[in-house]
Amino acid sequence: MADTPTTDDIRGFVMSIAGPIDGDLDSICAELGELETLKHQIEARQARLALQVDRLLRERAAVQGVPASRQGKGVAELVARSRRISPARGRTVVALAKQLRSLPQTFQSFCAGDFSEHQALVVAHEAAILEGHDVSAFDQRFAATPGLKELGTRKIAHRAQTIALALDEEAVVRRRDKAVENRHITAIPTDRGDGMGWLKALMPIEQLAAVKDSLGAAADTAIALGVDATRSQVMVDTLVARLTGAGSGAETVALEQPAHPVTINLLMTAEALLDNDHTQPALLAGHEPIPTALAKRLIQTAVLDVQKVELRRLFTAPETGELVGMESKTRLFPQALAQFIRLRDQLCRTPGCGARIGHIDHITDWASGGQTSAANAQGYCRQCNWAKQVIGNQHSDPPPLRTQPEPDVRPRHHLVVAYDTDLTLAA
Repeated sequence: MADTPTTDDIRGFVMSIAGPIDGDLDSICAELGELETLKHQIEARQARLALQVDRLLRERAAVQGVPASRQGKGVAELVARSRRISPARGRTVVALAKQLRSLPQTFQSFCAGDFSEHQALVVAHEAAILEGHDVSAFDQRFAATPGLKELGTRKIAHRAQTIALALDEEAVVRRRDKAVENRHITAIPTDRGDGMGWLKALMPIEQLAAVKDSLGAAADTAIALGVDATRSQVMVDTLVARLTGAGSGAETVALEQPAHPVTINLLMTAEALLDNDHTQPALLAGHEPIPTALAKRLIQTAVLDVQKVELRRLFTAPETGELVGMESKTRLFPQALAQFIRLRDQLCRTPGCGARIGHIDHITDWASGGQTSAANAQGYCRQCNWAKQVIGNQHSDPPPLRTQPEPDVRPRHHLVVAYDTDLTLAA
């Protein structure tokens, strides 16, 4: 095959993969993985082709005497037509291709199939707020992320957000403050004709954490009391009951209970809290990195509102930034150790998954001699934990709570700042 594949080459390849499927389970799963990498590489090549479309159309327009300000007209529409996507999506992918030129190492990882086009958009969104040397630094740090190929979209977003915050926190804060002005609610029916609808609220992440945790706590209480419904169903019914003062119909299972304070955990270095060190972002446990300025604002608000605020010091390994371990001799994970694992892992540890942690379980089963310890524990979403009983466990290293150590920077310890937010959803 030539260096530049022809359309006949591509058609021939498509015919080869459209053939019958043979092989054992291992070979079929291996092919699935290789095809996923190939999909990402194809998307990266489409980005490179979009850049060529932009160049060729501009050159043709220049020869025709079109003013420079109008020479880029039609590029996104032609790319969209060729890819059979909407013009709006065409503008998005062309803009992505152009931005990736300023992130050459990240673009190289994209071309190697380490992440998808959608994930590249997430990374580019975080890099877009940076300027000058910060863009090059972002590119180098993100491309050097260990195990990038195994990260899901949410974990990639967290990594990109953490790097951007460490490089220019003020820019991130400005973007967030502007985004807060756009908070709103939308209510739309589904297009399935089933009499259901979506209620969506765009709100600050700390409020989202409080709302979801409050509804989740109410659902857990209801299920513990024997309510015959799923956790998600109870959360919806509780939301309706608290907002309207009424249930959702004959089948309602929402508890008639008042809203209660919700504990929110913030992880941040002692230097960030006490010395205005902005190089290590704070982490809203279970959600995403946030600027240390915002974290301190949340703590200050909690203190001024006479809410309960706790500080617990957690020590991190100086080489990796990973939380140190805690041990237990029991089979079940004690509450403190389970909370420790949630703070350490943040999201489901299964490669490619980014769901919130639902279960804490052993890496090596207790029945096989595995200890109940931080070193032998992982946080999983419910689905992945159930699945590993059938297909086995796929181990991955826990994410560090801070970015990779910089030269001549002394190790930092983390503080868990837990505060109660007096959340009220009643009308």
